[in-house]
Amino acid sequence: MWETQFLEKSIVMDSKRPVQDLFVPLLVDIAGNHVEAIVLYGSHLSGTSPGRYSAYDLVLIVDQYRGFYDALYSAKIIHRSPFLMTIFSWFLPPTVIRLSPEGDAGALAKCLVIDRSDFERSLRVDRARDHFMISRMIQKVQVVYRKSDVVGEWVRENLQVVRYDVLSWATLWISQPFNSASLAREMLRICYRSENRPESSGRSDAVFLAQQKELVECYSEVLAEAEIKGELEREGDDYRTLLPASKIRRLQRLLYFKMSKLRVTFSWFKHMVTFEGWLPYIVRKVERRTGNQIHLTKIEKMLPVLFLWPRVLFVFWNRPEREAEPGQNLGTATDQGES
Repeated sequence: MWETQFLEKSIVMDSKRPVQDLFVPLLVDIAGNHVEAIVLYGSHLSGTSPGRYSAYDLVLIVDQYRGFYDALYSAKIIHRSPFLMTIFSWFLPPTVIRLSPEGDAGALAKCLVIDRSDFERSLRVDRARDHFMISRMIQKVQVVYRKSDVVGEWVRENLQVVRYDVLSWATLWISQPFNSASLAREMLRICYRSENRPESSGRSDAVFLAQQKELVECYSEVLAEAEIKGELEREGDDYRTLLPASKIRRLQRLLYFKMSKLRVTFSWFKHMVTFEGWLPYIVRKVERRTGNQIHLTKIEKMLPVLFLWPRVLFVFWNRPEREAEPGQNLGTATDQGES
């Protein structure tokens, strides 16, 4: 199956293998009864210029929120109240937490915690409340842990659905005829426009180029399947939708993306509570993507929710057309305070 081939291509980014040798054993040892599956995605997997301070991006699919957070709290992996974390997880899932078992000098993981029902709903474009999980799971991923073969198959089926559903929204704006490469490029551009992000305007194309081989292979299978189902027609080496996109359908999708952008932006306030050390992490990320040093004032460090907004707006209004060079990691956030 195309989805199995796409998921099982493993990439070892360095000799330490923090995901397989550190994060997965830690989570399984501490909360193995509650962890259903762990999915790796993001810059360390795709190779989109991860730097020294880049976090490993993981999706943690759990059976229930309270039991999982209780286990992590008991092991002193998180320091927020499990009850509070559970309440937050019911709103605007997933919930973002930080794993840094070796301290600030060691490997860092940014984990999206989501239970099975929320994971499944978040990947159905007709049921999803926002595009956050879809944007990440339609890219290159690797299932680094599954509780059982049944769970592994369930994860693959959900990923197959979300990738096939790309045809229901990306083709509304794509130039026709199209192929797997133009489809993948367009879907990434749409996804990046559906969120407020500090990256340059060319970030989506950089992400596409880093994953091009795998994305082209994956979505070639999607297009072939859609042709067999009679949803697309072949035109030489390309494809064309059988029915033109209606204005109403475009408007519905546009409203969905606008609401998604609002929800994802609003969830920043939630992440400020659940992601410990969020401020230095964000500073490092913005520095890495823009190539500009950031020196926070004392008042910005003390009350970032109130006084950081002018700087946030400045960053978005002055995003570079191109990203900083991969080696340009400034790391000034070590002086910002790990609050």
